[in-house]
Amino acid sequence: MTTSDPRIVSLVGSLALSRQGRLGKDMTLAPNMKQKVALAAMSAGAYGMFHKIESISGIDDSQMAQLMEPTISIVDDLEARLRPGDWWERLVKSFILIGVLSDLSVEISRLHAPELLREIGAENYDGGHGEWAAAIVRQAAQADPQLESRLSLWGRRVVGEALGVARQVAKIYDEQLDLDIASAAGLHPLLARHGQRMAKAGLKA
Repeated sequence: MTTSDPRIVSLVGSLALSRQGRLGKDMTLAPNMKQKVALAAMSAGAYGMFHKIESISGIDDSQMAQLMEPTISIVDDLEARLRPGDWWERLVKSFILIGVLSDLSVEISRLHAPELLREIGAENYDGGHGEWAAAIVRQAAQADPQLESRLSLWGRRVVGEALGVARQVAKIYDEQLDLDIASAAGLHPLLARHGQRMAKAGLKA
């Protein structure tokens, strides 16, 4: 059982559960069966991570649900505001949002719930989605410069919204989190990793 603040543990759990829901939706809209199978597996893996966090924490289902509600609501609001126009925009939206929020989860775990980081492993916080999506987007972007330009522009909008979510989440847990992501300096690590991901996907940050 973790000795970390239950609110912090539930925050990491809520971001894993949000990832599970997003990947499940993506699976239903994916254009081919190979991608559907991959997304279904990653969605199941995200739920597995959530269940593992719940088990490590010792928090019961009802308390976890109550603690997660503020974060889930923030992510749901973003989903309602930022609607992709096609599959490529949806894939890039997931790629960026999952990447930024996974980075946030890793940083929170490192500072405040190291037992989660030990048990899960930093490389598993995005469930492999980043590498998978980057390869698909990169191949398409290299073949179609117009698509590359459109998705790069879309990506700039998405990352602005994703960082806004990170700020809102940090504000809710301000008393527990030692994260100054409201400042430019605090955002730099998230932005730097975002830039690296975009480069891997063949897009401009």
